[in-house]
Amino acid sequence: MAGCFSGVQKKIRDAAPLATYVHCASHVLNLVLNTGSSVSDIRNMFGAVREITTFINDSAKRRAVARTALRDNGGRAMVTFCLTRFVERHDALLVLLQQYGSTIDALQTIAAEAKDRKAVDKSNSFLYEP
Repeated sequence: MAGCFSGVQKKIRDAAPLATYVHCASHVLNLVLNTGSSVSDIRNMFGAVREITTFINDSAKRRAVARTALRDNGGRAMVTFCLTRFVERHDALLVLLQQYGSTIDALQTIAAEAKDRKAVDKSNSFLYEP
């Protein structure tokens, strides 16, 4: 679409040389987050958020525990983290930020009550990782 040699941008510039190309808002967000993802701390943070949301959302039991913790605080359910849609990454980050305390409570409950050793270990790794 935006290719300067054969995309729509080129065709518009051929017809109207003074036209200014402007990215749509979603594309700008995508560009900013792609650039930000080159910073290792940001990339690691996105990875941690993706792992936490995937861990909770991949099990009906863990979703139920999280839903109970969120309901106690009047919160919204965890948003699935999407690798390609950065707007959904933004939503996932906002929800995790708003529900941080409830998410910690849910992870502590999973660590204390889960019968699956892997779930207990994973919850503990999220809770106690530096």
